[in-house]
Amino acid sequence: MRVPKEWFAREAEQKERLYARYGKPLELAHRGEYVAICHDVQTIVGKRMGEVLHEAEEGFGSGNFSMARIGYPTLARWLTIPG
Repeated sequence: MRVPKEWFAREAEQKERLYARYGKPLELAHRGEYVAICHDVQTIVGKRMGEVLHEAEEGFGSGNFSMARIGYPTLARWLTIPG
């Protein structure tokens, strides 16, 4: 099944908005760590991506959160597909 580029673009926009609002304020104290942001704006922060991912899947449910490395905004754009 092929997923349309428009879906990827919407997902990427949503992830960037979530990061800008809830991840960016963490940059000073948690740069280089990982954040999972639930779509109802709860967050989990940790030093190991696998641990944060596991905790987020258990707490928020698979597909109900966005992950990013704090202070590395290009990682938040990983779903964007070029033209």
